[in-house]
Amino acid sequence: MSKRYQGNIISSTKVTPTLSAASGVWTLQEARQFTEDQTWPGSAPAVVAVALDIIAGGGAGGGGDYHGAGGGAGGFRSFASTDLTPGVTYTLTVGAGAATTATGSAGATGSNSSISGTGFTTLTSSGGGGGSNFSETVTNSTGTGTGYGRDGGSGGGGGRPGGVGGSGNAGSYSPSEGNDGGDGVSSGVYGTGGGGGAGAAGQDGTTSAAGAGGAGKTTTAKASNITLGGGGGGGAYTASGAAGGAGGGGAGGSGGSGTAGTANTGGGGGGAESHTSGTGGAGGSGIVLIKAPQAASSTTGSPTTSSSGGYYYYEFTGSGSITF
Repeated sequence: MSKRYQGNIISSTKVTPTLSAASGVWTLQEARQFTEDQTWPGSAPAVVAVALDIIAGGGAGGGGDYHGAGGGAGGFRSFASTDLTPGVTYTLTVGAGAATTATGSAGATGSNSSISGTGFTTLTSSGGGGGSNFSETVTNSTGTGTGYGRDGGSGGGGGRPGGVGGSGNAGSYSPSEGNDGGDGVSSGVYGTGGGGGAGAAGQDGTTSAAGAGGAGKTTTAKASNITLGGGGGGGAYTASGAAGGAGGGGAGGSGGSGTAGTANTGGGGGGAESHTSGTGGAGGSGIVLIKAPQAASSTTGSPTTSSSGGYYYYEFTGSGSITF
């Protein structure tokens, strides 16, 4: 049975306006109410401006036998205001940290983190570079040789004999996503370089000590911002390994293996103590953080969610998606 509905429309079913059309004759009061509900044509925001922190997986520290250096932190990119389109599903990829490094090998590079979606230019952070090892030849932006750290979001540390740390900012972004790994030396305790951090370069090793990992930097898209992206500490011979950088960097080995970077910080792994069978510490996995002025309509991947001060916060510690 037909009846008259809002908009002076006679129909057997209720008719309501949509974002694309509002057929009928509507009162100003009706139009105002539907506009407030964001169901009137043109009433929904064209974009949702969000803040983003994208941190990639950290690089692993170099293994023992010989001279394992610290792994570089995963690339850390912050965006104060990025426009996302309502109704579009955005895919968040959280990069894994590089696996534990076997004795006699240089650390591997961590995996990239990113956000992508239809009609959106993908934003990516580069995995952290692995720390060097005396027994493996590596090519980085400086050259090729043993003792060379790998390039990455932040570079891995260098050690004997090449002593050259890897370069940061592998994605050539502006502003930079990370920093260089420290260099190593070929005498004394053969101190290797620390991995680069998101906020500072790794320290150089010396004849008396390994170099510490570079410090990370502070997030912008958490309700309570923290430091992430610390570089891994370097290892040395007959001396304790160096500290990891603030923000999840693993410490260099003392009597054996290096410490892993902390999960979901993008921290680099610590290098193993030289002349041991120790392993290089694994890199910490990455994370993607989103701060939005409105709640998402749906998410996948089980992000941690919260709200504060009129903003909604989403922490993706594993890959997933978000739709506003």
